[in-house]
Order: sequence, then structure tokens, then C-alpha cells
Amino acid sequence: MTQTAKSPETMREIRMRLPEELAAMAEAQGLLDEAALRTLLRDEIRRRAGRELLAMAERLSATGVPPMTDDELAAEIAAARDERRVKHARRS
Repeated sequence: MTQTAKSPETMREIRMRLPEELAAMAEAQGLLDEAALRTLLRDEIRRRAGRELLAMAERLSATGVPPMTDDELAAEIAAARDERRVKHARRS
């Protein structure tokens, strides 16, 4: 599904308390600016998702199950798409 126009973001106001020294250092480096905080939060969310992905890969590797071949993977994707089409057709 492709969106041509970006829908406006709903905003949530947050307040936080920081130790004075930390707040002063962050402010001096421009880190308390809204755009900077958004960037910091998004970057951390991506880092955590990446770490979780690596942890999942490690757990999967530890099971000893061999990786899927390209053909097996393509077949699984096709089956999932077919299933989605059938479900969507039933709703229509």
C-alpha cells in the first residue's frame, strides 16, 4: 500500500525532570531541542530493534535448523501472499 501524502503526526507533549548538570550539558550541545530529541529517540529505537534482530538470529542459529533455500523462501512468501488475497477477497 503506497501513501502519496504524509498524514499529519499526532503529537504528545512530554515533561521530564533531569539532574541540573545533565540538563545543562545536554542544552549546551543542543540536545534538548525538539528535533534533536526526536532524532535521539528514533536512533535509539532503531538500535534496539537491530539488537533484537541480532539476538533473534543468534537464537535461531543455536537451534541448528538449517536456513531456508531461496526457493523455499520464495514459496513461503507466495503462500503468504495467496493467503492474504483469499482473506481480502472474502471481506469484499
